[in-house]
Amino acid sequence: MHMNMSMTATLVAALVLVVGAAGAASTAEVDKNGIRWVKVGMAPEVADKPGAEAVPIGSGASGRLRFEMSATEITNGQYLLCVADGACKLHWDDETCHQRTTGDVFRGRLPDSFRLSDQPVVCVSWHDAQAFAKWAGGRLPTEAEWEYAASGGGRAGPYPWAVGDASCERAIMVSGQTGGCGTGATWPVCSRPPGNSPDGLCDMAGNVWEWVADQWAPAPGTPAIQGMGDYSAYRVIRGGSWRSGPKDLEIANRDAVTPDTIDFVTGFRIVRDVRGQPE
Repeated sequence: MHMNMSMTATLVAALVLVVGAAGAASTAEVDKNGIRWVKVGMAPEVADKPGAEAVPIGSGASGRLRFEMSATEITNGQYLLCVADGACKLHWDDETCHQRTTGDVFRGRLPDSFRLSDQPVVCVSWHDAQAFAKWAGGRLPTEAEWEYAASGGGRAGPYPWAVGDASCERAIMVSGQTGGCGTGATWPVCSRPPGNSPDGLCDMAGNVWEWVADQWAPAPGTPAIQGMGDYSAYRVIRGGSWRSGPKDLEIANRDAVTPDTIDFVTGFRIVRDVRGQPE
């Protein structure tokens, strides 16, 4: 797919609007691709100070967890910039995108209701997500990093927000028999600020499942999954989607799919290592 410079400029302008609408909890950096980076695990008033770094996973007061996370799931607009540069592949019209739900009518072409610039990109494999992350100067989060960020370093409850059940007030999820809080599709990122994490990360529960870097492995003490075979053939996804109920939206919930899966419910966000010298 090729885009001219006016198309690229239009996308960048649209991304500025998305970032402005995100309602950032902090004045985090916004890069040239419209990605807003948030330091996780710290209160915004601390994270905004020069040289501030997040506390590491499981390390107590010593050491540092040196990463920032994109405040939103990567959007269509952001992903199309990568496509325009020739670094990413687009699967919206190539008949490879499908739902993982048996019998779903959505197969082949991605409906227009998923294609707005500020909606999270879907129909991306784990490999596609890796390619975007490399192009954007980041990487996919590890599963531990994702869970740490979703919980705000342990400040949240079972969901990324501190108090309250999963509902369409806080997350893009199933409502009654219809996904997407009644729309049957994803929503623009950061449409549910009451569901933000303590650090201001949007949509850590719902909207789209998110690829992480890890191969699948069962949690300690849990039985093997019948019929799964070689665990190394699967990658972990987290967070639930617009097709998910409350249980899938819990921070601790995890699922696994093959890395070549391309569907209407899975996207991603990225992380990058914090710049500067450790203490």
